[in-house]
Amino acid sequence: MSFKFRCVSTVLFISASLVVNAQTVKKAIDKISENLGTVQTSKTQYDQEIEVLENGYALISISEIDSKGKTETTEYEFSFSDIDPNTVRSITKKDLIQVQLLVRGKQKMIKKIEDSGEKVNFDNEIYLFASDIDNARNLVEAIKKTIPLSEKMELGKLSLSGYKQHINWLMKNIVEVDNADEKYIQNLTNDSKNSGYASLEVIEQTKSKAVTTRYEFNFSLLNPNSLDLDIKNKAFSIEVSTRRNAKFIKVYKDGIQQSYDKSLELYTGSMEKTKQVYKVLQDIIPLAEDAFAKSMPNITTRSKAIDYINGQVEEVSSESTGFIQNFSDDCVTQFQVEKTTSKGSEVTILTFNFADLNAGAIEFGTQKELLFIEIPVNQKAKLINVVKDGEQENYTDEFKIYINSVEAAIISIKAIENIISSCKSSLENAKISSKSTALKQLTAAIKPISINRDNYEQAFEIVSQKDGLVKFTKIFSDEKKSREQIYEFGFEDINPRSVKMETKGKNVQVELKTKYLEKIIKAYEDGEIKSYENELVIEAESVENARKIVMLLKSVAAE
Repeated sequence: MSFKFRCVSTVLFISASLVVNAQTVKKAIDKISENLGTVQTSKTQYDQEIEVLENGYALISISEIDSKGKTETTEYEFSFSDIDPNTVRSITKKDLIQVQLLVRGKQKMIKKIEDSGEKVNFDNEIYLFASDIDNARNLVEAIKKTIPLSEKMELGKLSLSGYKQHINWLMKNIVEVDNADEKYIQNLTNDSKNSGYASLEVIEQTKSKAVTTRYEFNFSLLNPNSLDLDIKNKAFSIEVSTRRNAKFIKVYKDGIQQSYDKSLELYTGSMEKTKQVYKVLQDIIPLAEDAFAKSMPNITTRSKAIDYINGQVEEVSSESTGFIQNFSDDCVTQFQVEKTTSKGSEVTILTFNFADLNAGAIEFGTQKELLFIEIPVNQKAKLINVVKDGEQENYTDEFKIYINSVEAAIISIKAIENIISSCKSSLENAKISSKSTALKQLTAAIKPISINRDNYEQAFEIVSQKDGLVKFTKIFSDEKKSREQIYEFGFEDINPRSVKMETKGKNVQVELKTKYLEKIIKAYEDGEIKSYENELVIEAESVENARKIVMLLKSVAAE
């Protein structure tokens, strides 16, 4: 019983506040009325009146009478809450003083009625007329005092707080709108499992046909600064776009999924309702961001983050393409993608280290009716190994994850960022061996490599551990030819800063150079002595193998 009493008391309090605010606005407009009257110029007379409508809006009537007695009357219906107080000022034009009123953001929120109601348009400005400068100053002062009072009254009409109240209000007020030639039947719903998610179904009916469009989107990805009021053929609507104009809105036409879009339109029916929807949309977007952040699942560890992503990307499909995707739970992961189309299926396996990925450059993207996350490697280095249907492909510097919903994409991006951070920490904490141990580990790390039909027999031998002298043998062979290369050198001649890994096509290699690029590496090819070299290249079986070889070479070559 006490709960019901509190609810009733709150409603009564709000209603009482609205009445008080409305009375205060009326008194302020009465003050404007006292300073608004007939203004005479050399050729024209202006008769001006203002009254307060039931909804708290003002109705200003201006009759312009020329020297021949011809009268033209224009009426303006608007709310002072929409007027930008910084624009209210007097302007002198020859023998006439005007008082300017402009709508915030140049939105056309002023209903302009001409020809006894036959002509109705919407504008973003009004010009009143003053008999002299003192009259103009009084009008400016009275109008500027009215604006904040009107704003307070308009805020009191909604009195919403929190994400749930805002989404419930929108679901209740985004409804059927009937215009002269068209009818818009609208239904806004939301899924409580995903904060910020909404589905808007719009049935557009004309005399000849009906088209059903459904939009799936998340309020947290909309841009509050993109809200645009539009009036066409007396039809009121608000258009809103996504942040960065990205195509994050899933669209269905008569039940068939279309390409993703970057904006949607809501029909409102009247200027007052348009303003209310406009205000609630502005407020709900940051509230949705906060609500979505609070509903985020636990993705703090690598394993939990990978489990979440796998659950969202396991099966993704469109009308023409299907994907089955999965990550292995490790920093050096294998991402397997089975893609199926009408032409058949293919399996691609990507191998990479999460630590190599660029967390700050992960982006959403759309490809017709598919949504994906695009993830690049740091500095666009081609460190992702690609094997398609068992054949080695060229290394690449980015990859895509296809995903079913924007909400899952947002969380998955955060999950990937967490994995990257965790794996970078593991990579940075790797221990560097002593020189003697590193030399022994190099002999095991440098090994034979096969890439499709290309073979590299490689051997690393310690000639003199005391002097740091080594011999590196590489024999290349394919179906047509073979070539043996032998290099003899001392580690004291190697510049540790020159040691690096890179990928070239299907190969991952480790390159090392001599100090000052001196040609002091003894070289043989197919048993014949060749010119001395200042660099050599070691083939690696993977990026991780190359990373280890680089670390060992640097530790051995370090002074």
